[in-house]
Amino acid sequence: MANHKSSKKRIRQTVTKRAHNRLFHKTARNAV
Repeated sequence: MANHKSSKKRIRQTVTKRAHNRLFHKTARNAV
């Protein structure tokens, strides 16, 4: 696995996006 700054940043972005998506889907399901 590459250990560059850009790749680390990208990994962090994907992790945060995934967490946000999980939260959003959970709330959307509850709303419906």
